[in-house]
Amino acid sequence: MVKIIKGSGEKPEAPKKSSVILKGSVYEEQQQIKALEAETEAQRRQIISDAKVQASHAQEEALVQGANQAFAEASEQAVQIFQDRAQYCSELKEPMKRLAQEIAKKILGASSALPDQQQDELVNQGIQKMRIRRKLKIQLADPSQLEALTKLPDFEIEADNEVTQGFVRIVTEVGSSLWDENQAVPKLLA
Repeated sequence: MVKIIKGSGEKPEAPKKSSVILKGSVYEEQQQIKALEAETEAQRRQIISDAKVQASHAQEEALVQGANQAFAEASEQAVQIFQDRAQYCSELKEPMKRLAQEIAKKILGASSALPDQQQDELVNQGIQKMRIRRKLKIQLADPSQLEALTKLPDFEIEADNEVTQGFVRIVTEVGSSLWDENQAVPKLLA
């Protein structure tokens, strides 16, 4: 069986042949799109590269700041320990004086015949010997600002050309650390 289809009476149009001008402009548009895509990709890569460099610098800076903060805290704790030790030693004067009197009574069978002033001098010498055993070395480029600390037996102040200007190096038996001079000096002189 054959099927007959009735149409509207119009003949279908044949596809129009595209002109050379149209083909050329489409080709140019495609080339421009490809160039824009390549440029956009290059910009994207550059932005990612720049962001990675900035992130790396920010990470390094954060690490340096963290290390500086840790060194400053370690230095401050070392200074605080020596200042506390000096305070404890000064608080030991009276107990040491009483202990010396008791020892004299036990050994001599009577109180010491030394005057109080001489006893105080002996106790002070003993405390000074205790404080001199361990010293906290403080090195900086210009030690003149810490001149007051040179009178204390707990601190040894030194000029050191290797210490960068603006920093203080705190040296203990276990190591050393740098401390910002602007933070260190007021706390050292407190």
